[in-house]
Amino acid sequence: MDETYWAEWTERQRLALESLPGGLELIAHFGFCPSFHDAEIIRLDLQRRGASTIALQTWKTGRFVDDCVVEITIGKVIDLMLDGFSQQNVVGDIAFIVPAPVRPDRERMYFPTKRESEEVEILIAPCYGLDGFIRCLDVSLAIRPFDGLS
Repeated sequence: MDETYWAEWTERQRLALESLPGGLELIAHFGFCPSFHDAEIIRLDLQRRGASTIALQTWKTGRFVDDCVVEITIGKVIDLMLDGFSQQNVVGDIAFIVPAPVRPDRERMYFPTKRESEEVEILIAPCYGLDGFIRCLDVSLAIRPFDGLS
């Protein structure tokens, strides 16, 4: 990946994270805008009604390695396309796209929300296991220590 592409991607990711509740705290914790490269999805809980969650085990490096869990809470799933879920789900990257892109090929897959400008797309790039996207509303982020059981 060339440096220009990476700089543009990082800036888009930073702006998206800053617009989400908990995003500024996440950036502050890591000291930079995380791409979640090599993070592992340790829990995926999809709800038809009510909040859905994705839990990522990741880490911050420095003088000491700081294992942590980033929880992505989704208030409403609008559309999704996921593939490859397995016993280990390491991601290449996770991107938050705000507002979610127009996907003409998916228009008949979900009901319009009348909140299109607030829709978020969570794009899970593959490494090993789960990949795809989730189009959703009311996304928030939280970070907590990894307790070995999460």
